[in-house]
Amino acid sequence: MVEKRTSWLMLGLEQAMASLEEQARPLPSVEDLIFFVQNCRREKKQDIALRLHAYLHENGFETHPALGNRLISLLIEVGSVCHAQQVFDSLDLKDERSWNILITGHVKHGRLQVGLSLYEKMEKIASLNPSGYSYAALLKACAQLKDVERGCAIHAEIVRKGLLAGDAFIGSTLVDMYIKHGSLAKAQEVFNIMPTRSVVVWTTLIAGFVEQGRGEEALRYVEQMRREGITPDAVTFVCSLKACGCIGATDKVHILHAELVKQGLEGELLLGSTLVDVYAKCGLLEDAQGVFNKLEHTDMVAWTTLISGYVDAGFEEEALSCFERMQTQGFSPCQVTVLSGLRACIGIGSLLKGQEIHADIVRKGMEKDLFVGSALVDMYGKCFSLTDAQSVLNKLPARNVVSWTALISGYTEHGYGEQALYCFDKMEDEGISPCMITFVSVLKACGSIGAIEKGLEVHAEIGRKGLLETEVFIGSILVDMYAKCGLLFKAAEVFDHLPVRNAVSWTALIGGYVEHGGSEEALTRFEEMQRQHFVPAPATYVCSLKACTSEGFAIAGEEIHAEITSKGLEGELLIGNALIDLYVKCGLLLEAQDVFERLEARDVVTWTSLISGYAQRGKGEEAFRTLNKMIAEGVLPNLATFSSLLNACNHTGLVERSQMYLEALTNGYGFSPTLEHYSAMVDLLCRAGQVDKAAAMINRMPFCPGTVAWHSLLGACQKGHDFQRGRHAFENVIQLDERDFPAYTLMSNIHGNAASEQAIGVG
Repeated sequence: MVEKRTSWLMLGLEQAMASLEEQARPLPSVEDLIFFVQNCRREKKQDIALRLHAYLHENGFETHPALGNRLISLLIEVGSVCHAQQVFDSLDLKDERSWNILITGHVKHGRLQVGLSLYEKMEKIASLNPSGYSYAALLKACAQLKDVERGCAIHAEIVRKGLLAGDAFIGSTLVDMYIKHGSLAKAQEVFNIMPTRSVVVWTTLIAGFVEQGRGEEALRYVEQMRREGITPDAVTFVCSLKACGCIGATDKVHILHAELVKQGLEGELLLGSTLVDVYAKCGLLEDAQGVFNKLEHTDMVAWTTLISGYVDAGFEEEALSCFERMQTQGFSPCQVTVLSGLRACIGIGSLLKGQEIHADIVRKGMEKDLFVGSALVDMYGKCFSLTDAQSVLNKLPARNVVSWTALISGYTEHGYGEQALYCFDKMEDEGISPCMITFVSVLKACGSIGAIEKGLEVHAEIGRKGLLETEVFIGSILVDMYAKCGLLFKAAEVFDHLPVRNAVSWTALIGGYVEHGGSEEALTRFEEMQRQHFVPAPATYVCSLKACTSEGFAIAGEEIHAEITSKGLEGELLIGNALIDLYVKCGLLLEAQDVFERLEARDVVTWTSLISGYAQRGKGEEAFRTLNKMIAEGVLPNLATFSSLLNACNHTGLVERSQMYLEALTNGYGFSPTLEHYSAMVDLLCRAGQVDKAAAMINRMPFCPGTVAWHSLLGACQKGHDFQRGRHAFENVIQLDERDFPAYTLMSNIHGNAASEQAIGVG
């Protein structure tokens, strides 16, 4: 027998199997076949295993318990669980080993419900007991299925049989099951009664707390584990670092990092990548880069972690630099890396780099991926390439609420409200339900173009979905939409019925009143807001100060200014600009100058407001000096600045200087003069008695002159008794507005002057 078995083994697996299949008689012994099955298990060849199963089945060996159990194990190991089940079903005698092998096999290969059903059948046979491995497999199945009820029942059975005290593996699996279900209290309960706890079970519990965002408790268990003499392994270190990241414990990260360096583990890929991730999440990008540079080997996970860290911290340029270095080192970006790269492009508004990444996406065949496609739509939308955004969306094989919302938001943000609403209708036609972000973008679009009917429809849809009760922000956007459309009564109605209000909703309503001339109502609401103990946001103060610029509210503005100062907000740029604008319009230039001097940072709006104030009060030299200081500080003038400068020239009759500024506007700063600039120049020339030049400028305007310019010329013609030119100016005014009564008065005076001159001439 030994000689026969040795010669059979010498043939090799394939030849031995072929020999078995060809040999009709005599049949090999059970012992020989068991030996052959064991050889098959070592090599794990599925085709040989299936041929052996067929041979044993045809020749009646399949039902033998010793051979059958080994065959079940072989078939499970090569992944043929269904054939293993067939062998089990045909066994004459199914012992504990048969049941346990098959239960663990089903679970191992993802047939979780089948494994649990088999366990329930086994439990009904009093003489059979599941093994520790079976219980562990069953608990894993419950964890994956999130079937905590059945898991608890198995737990109770384990306790009843006294297995928990003597089997650390079962205890560890129980802890893991409860953690995966989110039942940390039950996991702790099992953990606390375990007689022995390995580093694996400690780490399992610690990882559970980290996954639930309970970093402090996780770190306490790490310390307790060390006190009990258990040395952390690599996975424990990973969990500890993530726990530090959860709570921003940078000091503990540095301590763990030092320990890893001491143990020579800093360059290990898993630990190094985790360190990079945690440092990045804590905003310590230099440390993250330093760890990354010391990694012995890098992979896509490490690169992606570093790139995402830079993007999350707002260092988009560095992120894109890493993105390029990664590719030069031969790494091809995965989906997550590409998404981070596109976010970086959005952060710095780099359309060119976004197009390069898009081209790479197309080369790699990733453009059809819904996540990547949606990110591309978002990138193009935010980088003001809406045609490309629409094109990418059109090419997606499937679209979802994310991709549609990215396009709708892009159109809305760049002032294309009608296209945004068109896309919204198309999205709903495709049966895609809007999310809150979609509604926000659509309501903003309605507000921007005054689409009140669509706004009412969207409001009704929001109401049906119950979003006003659950999403505070959507109520604020609704108030803002109605206010921008001029329906202040509707804005107030929505606001008054909001279940929850905040500074944003109050500001939307106050801003709406200010925008439509309801300054008194705005200030009333501002006072009501404070009576109800809401803290105004900077934007609320800005709106309230704008309300005070109306005649008669300067005192209220000073009171708000005092409140702003008491809260230390006077130095904020937007608030400072609003205060300067208030004092300028109220003629309080000393107060405006005082606020100006206190600002830590100033922009073109700040400087222009002060220049405008000097111009309005006829203080041309102060206006011009302020301009020079502004340019010296590196702030360039804009169109509004030049309007104020021309106004200053007008008040002081400085024709040559005004012409110099008009030329600088075009040739020095590359602006095209607006109607306001030309009208100011015409008025100045008329006041200076240079009517011919004024008329010539009106004729040279690249667009239709407005009533302001014609009025200036008409007034000059009255003073100069220029009947013909005055009549021409009058006719143009009447074409623009036939109810312009001041023009009729001026023309009547010109007629009177002409008649008087004619009478004197006759006399």
